[in-house]
Amino acid sequence: MKPKHQRLWVLCVGCGLIGGLVFITLTSLSENILFFYTPSDLTHTYVHREKLIRVGGIVAPGSVHREGSAISFKITDSQASLTIGCTDPLPNLFREGQAIVAEGYFEGTGFFRAQSVLAKHDETYMPKNVVDTSGKACSVK
Repeated sequence: MKPKHQRLWVLCVGCGLIGGLVFITLTSLSENILFFYTPSDLTHTYVHREKLIRVGGIVAPGSVHREGSAISFKITDSQASLTIGCTDPLPNLFREGQAIVAEGYFEGTGFFRAQSVLAKHDETYMPKNVVDTSGKACSVK
């Protein structure tokens, strides 16, 4: 084999190996991605019942119902709403009118079974020492 053909052969094998590694990396990463949906996204998108996803929206006023350790509430994105059921304790920042992100499984009938709920804090947060020194009070909705 001529040196020119040897270099071409090594180049082709190297490109094949690099391409294979990139393919394996991308497929393994795609299995670990957790997608974020809004309630209106779920009305237009098919999501398999066994796929772990995240949904986010604003907790609808007057929708929080507690029965023992089970809690259900509705979230909305001003176009659609979704009922979420949860048995785990909710975060301290959870309240009506607050933005939340829930992680769990979509049941497909307008119901989402949450494994965990994260409350998004207000962007106007001020640390206690800043509030004390400035004399301003944080408003809580």
